[in-house]
Amino acid sequence: ITDLPSESDDAKTFSLEERDLVVGKVYRRLMEIESRLLPCGLHTIGVPPSAEEAIATLVNIAGIDRPEDNIKALPRIIAD
Repeated sequence: ITDLPSESDDAKTFSLEERDLVVGKVYRRLMEIESRLLPCGLHTIGVPPSAEEAIATLVNIAGIDRPEDNIKALPRIIAD
């Protein structure tokens, strides 16, 4: 996640708005991860995904841009 405070930053000195921004960024990232994994059944702890679910997960992951890591989604790479 880009633009998060470093570990050396003292969050106690942040304004309410700054704290809300940090929480919002983390929340958005968690929701993105959840939306990729939950439809594929990976939320069930201790139960391995079927081959179909594993393939669907990999396809979903490959289809998402990751600008924070300067990585394009596979469909975008193919289109270029």
